[in-house]
Amino acid sequence: MRRGPVFLGKAYIHWCEKCNVPLIAEKCDIHEKEGIFKLDLTPPADVRFAFEKDLEFMKREFKRHYGVDIGEIIDEKVVLLNKTPGEDDIYEIILDGYIFGWLRFDPLELKWKPGLKVEGAIALWKRFGKNMRKWVIVDEKAVEPIKKGANVLPVGIIEADPSIKVGDDVIIVGESGEVIATGIAKKDYGQLINPKERGTGIKTRRQRGINYREGKKATIEDVIKANKSALEERVRKAREFIGKTTEKIKLPVAIAFSGGK
Repeated sequence: MRRGPVFLGKAYIHWCEKCNVPLIAEKCDIHEKEGIFKLDLTPPADVRFAFEKDLEFMKREFKRHYGVDIGEIIDEKVVLLNKTPGEDDIYEIILDGYIFGWLRFDPLELKWKPGLKVEGAIALWKRFGKNMRKWVIVDEKAVEPIKKGANVLPVGIIEADPSIKVGDDVIIVGESGEVIATGIAKKDYGQLINPKERGTGIKTRRQRGINYREGKKATIEDVIKANKSALEERVRKAREFIGKTTEKIKLPVAIAFSGGK
């Protein structure tokens, strides 16, 4: 039996790969439908642009956990935030047409905790490698089972970042350098690198498909250009609605704008 609330409506946005910007319609004003794809999001897909203070906050929290400046990846890109359901605030971070990761507020520890999707882990590992924190390298024989959802056992770990503690979000890398998964550490560093240690070392996070891509730099002006006709159509419909309503209801007009508008 299905449990939880039923979500009705779309839970995705369109993205122009060539412009590297989100779209509010199914086509781009510059490239039409060429290079347009759907990006599935966590319902209800209530996305907004990340502002300067949001970006500063993201950089600070990711640096605290992973020890590197994600500004080298997200700067001069269009970044979106998607507020998702949860016990408290959780925001998916979207850029380059994929979900990079998230920021989650832990109401028990009273602090923000960042995490990475495999795509975000690939981006960080390609840029920083072992200079970042919270990584483990596993034996090549363990790669395929882990890709299929198996947890990581200490016996299969070749090397790990010494800062790892129980509960940390970590990335899992094969001997070849391929990022294969992300997960939650169930043991501290010392236990993870002990091949005699029993039990799960890292609880692997399941993910359907990996859609990593490196997009070009883009600005809000690029977003407006790509969405110009769709934005104008929404303005036309809004004016039409206001006109019909004022014509029908012969009362003084007052229009309220919510924060989203």
